Amino acid sequence: RALLLATALLTGGVARAQPPPPAAPTAAAAPAEATVDVAGLVAQAKEAVASKKWAEAKKAAEEAVKADSSNPEANGYLGLAMKGLGKTKNAVKPLDKSFGGKPAVPGVARALAEALGDKAKDKTKLGRAWLAAAREDKDGVAALKAGKLMAGTPQTASQAYAAFELAEKEGKLTDEDVPAYAAAAEADKKPAEARKLYEKALEKKAGDRALLLKVAQLAVAANDLPAAEAKLGELLAK
Repeated sequence: RALLLATALLTGGVARAQPPPPAAPTAAAAPAEATVDVAGLVAQAKEAVASKKWAEAKKAAEEAVKADSSNPEANGYLGLAMKGLGKTKNAVKPLDKSFGGKPAVPGVARALAEALGDKAKDKTKLGRAWLAAAREDKDGVAALKAGKLMAGTPQTASQAYAAFELAEKEGKLTDEDVPAYAAAAEADKKPAEARKLYEKALEKKAGDRALLLKVAQLAVAANDLPAAEAKLGELLAK
């Protein structure tokens, strides 16, 4: 019995003396993703666009857009690069995303207007793009395009009036455009200015029934009854 007890104690002591098994190796931590320098990529794209290195601009802008899809500058330079490479249809989406964004990318408005083309379904978008381009470049021809596209629609009357006003300031307004200019002023709730413009149009189209009626209506609205009677008299005499 004593021998068995001693043997048991000795065996237990040896078991207790054995070292613990080695710990399982921990999995290596995944390397952190490198942060994309969007600002740096945008700067590269900007420089490449300025040098008309369209392929370089496209590469840098695409990387920037991949990291920040809503960045107006990245989209703007991508659109300009696409258009420079002749990929006009592909340029529309990034140009549209950039248009109206802050900070504005020079040239985006004109590029968008040209990419959309005269056959664009959304005439309002096209008109706004041409107006922005006209303001950026002080371009009366672009302003006239914008005015014609947005005239006659109450929602864009104010912009149409501003476009015709700019075209006039830049010396690009023709006699044929004055009635549309007057209509834009009237829709924009500028009755006095509209009347002056309709009267100006009458100087070139004496006796025009539609213009006489417009002037008479605006004269009545201004409580200028003698002028209204005179124009109505001319109208009835036709």
